[in-house]
This record gives sequence, structure tokens and C-alpha cells, in this order.
Amino acid sequence: SSRFKIFLSIQLPSNILLLDNFIDQDIDGLLFDMPIFVKTMYGVDTDNPKFDSDKFINNQGTQIILQKISSVSKNRRIPLYIRDNKQLIKLDSKVESQYAQNSLSQNLYIVQ
Repeated sequence: SSRFKIFLSIQLPSNILLLDNFIDQDIDGLLFDMPIFVKTMYGVDTDNPKFDSDKFINNQGTQIILQKISSVSKNRRIPLYIRDNKQLIKLDSKVESQYAQNSLSQNLYIVQ
């Protein structure tokens, strides 16, 4: 539609705990801001050139969080975008099948 869209930028663990409350406020979509979330969740400097994002993106805790966000997005039928240091991608069924087979950091960048 031509109306202004409001997306929730998920940057804090508390955003995930309150996800349904935010969606109930009629937001139009979700944006999982991976660099800021990782920085907050793990207390690391993601701007440091020696930082290895794969270590944190592929961490079991981060993967569980991504699965939770994806599940809520699908069940509530609102779009989910994931921003990382390389680009912004829209999570859809094609991406989810790649996600299930491979690590997020290696394969999600090639989709849309």
C-alpha cells in the first residue's frame, strides 16, 4: 500500500520477549538488526576488524532467537528482514530452506 510502513527494529533481547505485544500495536514488519543485537547480547565490538561474526551468528543462542523471530513472523503473517554487516535480506521460504541446510552467515546474503 502507499501508506507509511512501521517496522520494529529488533536490537535487544527484550524486544524478542515482547514481540507479540509489539505486533499487536499493528506494526507492518520486523527488522532483525544482527550487528546491534550481537553487540548487545554478547557484549562484543562488532566494528573491530578482528571480530568474527560467524562465531556469534552461528552460536546456538542466536540461532534459537532467529528461529523464534521467524516463527512469530510466519504465524502472524508479517514480513521479516534481517540486516547484517553485508546487506539487508527478506526472510522468505526460499531463504528458510537455505537457512535450514547451511549457516546463516554464508548463504543468506545471496537472496534478494
